[in-house]
Amino acid sequence: MPFIRTVGAKALNAFTDIRELLKLSKEVINSLIYERNVGSRVVRKTRIAQVYFTAVQPVPLIILIGFIIGYTSVLGARSVGAQQLGSIFLPLLVLELGPIIAAFIVLGRTGGAVTVEIGNMVVAKEISALKLLGINPVRHIVWPRLVGISVATSCLSVILNATLLCAGALAAPRIDVYLNELLGTLSLGHLIYAPFKAFCFGVLIALIACHNGFSLPPLLNEVPKANIRTFIGSIWNCILCNMFLVGTYYWWVA
Repeated sequence: MPFIRTVGAKALNAFTDIRELLKLSKEVINSLIYERNVGSRVVRKTRIAQVYFTAVQPVPLIILIGFIIGYTSVLGARSVGAQQLGSIFLPLLVLELGPIIAAFIVLGRTGGAVTVEIGNMVVAKEISALKLLGINPVRHIVWPRLVGISVATSCLSVILNATLLCAGALAAPRIDVYLNELLGTLSLGHLIYAPFKAFCFGVLIALIACHNGFSLPPLLNEVPKANIRTFIGSIWNCILCNMFLVGTYYWWVA
């Protein structure tokens, strides 16, 4: 049946992609073990530049989104006469919505950019030139971007959640009551879980973006297609990762 063949082909492609991501992760780990002192200065500069592009530049947008979500959530709670809904609903936003929004912003700004950058390097034969010179592309290209994107995604989720909670305090009828309810609802697990989830999303986005860039054939017209694959693949993998993390977290705290 055509439907079964289509589902089977999609499942086979997903399995192949997961295997390639695991292979790339293994190469990154091997580069850290056997080449940890190779090109440290260049790797450090690339990592800092990646963090600045991914985490620092989108801060105004993150603050604006967090303010809108937090303020409107508490206003919505007040409009229906639920005084405690804001302080109960906002922690849920902190746990679930904050990391996802941060990941989507990173994906939109950085995921495609990394794929296009590496894809253009493949087309221009720069990756082949690095290998001929004895330079490991995984060490000098994948590793700094993996660290930069994952750390940046985690930091952006913290900024967004902090802005969200502060905006909710501004919209609350009594700030002292809001803060007391919020402190009684939030726990240390909430504060650790949200950045960790965003960090996992960042790792997936970075690996998928780098993998799609490296796997390109040396054709310029293939670069936009790889960008689309990065966007779609990152969304699906982040959704699956989110389902796993949510199930694990609520099973652990139950």
